[in-house]
Amino acid sequence: MMMFQGTCIFGRAAAVRRQVLRSSLSSGRSPLGTFSLETTAVLSALSPRHRHHHHQPTKTTSPRRRRFYTSLLNGYDPPENGSLLVLLRHGESEWNAAKRFTGWVDVDLSERGREEAIHAGLMLKRHGFEFDEAHTSLLKRAVRTLWSVLHSCDQHWIEVKRTWRLNERHYGALQGMSKAEVKRQMGDELLQRFRRGFEQEPIAMSEDHPFWTGRDSRYK
Repeated sequence: MMMFQGTCIFGRAAAVRRQVLRSSLSSGRSPLGTFSLETTAVLSALSPRHRHHHHQPTKTTSPRRRRFYTSLLNGYDPPENGSLLVLLRHGESEWNAAKRFTGWVDVDLSERGREEAIHAGLMLKRHGFEFDEAHTSLLKRAVRTLWSVLHSCDQHWIEVKRTWRLNERHYGALQGMSKAEVKRQMGDELLQRFRRGFEQEPIAMSEDHPFWTGRDSRYK
């Protein structure tokens, strides 16, 4: 099973085994990332017949990224009687690059983010991953990441399901604001509670907010 900030894939095998792929690339935004409230896609369905093949990253890959992928994928031991869950974060979005609160605002991928998604798909293909279905959010940065991954690993045909429940967390009135602006107005402690905490409720969004969610037909 693979999951993107908003995307997921499930396997057919009866016994389910999970393995979360974690990354810590210098950018901090590798599509092969840990599960979070803004996971982009879930690809699932590595059944026993879908075997992992050991390959080395291409020579054009940066040394640091080459070491990362080698340790990550070569350390994977395919389940004999189970399925694999793969979690993918979406590529860098335009507002990620601008350091703005995004939430449910439908921001597209940056050029770098598109390249990240393509690279993730190529790596999955190179290492023999095959999937049965995918789940993603309703946000284009997640959907486009999934498109690029499936295209790069030549698995266009698998079933894809979308749900708002895989959207990034909603930041309320903070959506559209830069993190620097929030820090100036509210302080660093409150900024971190909004960004990383699970107990801090977002500031309510009014109907006159430029990114008022109530105007979006997909949530009506």
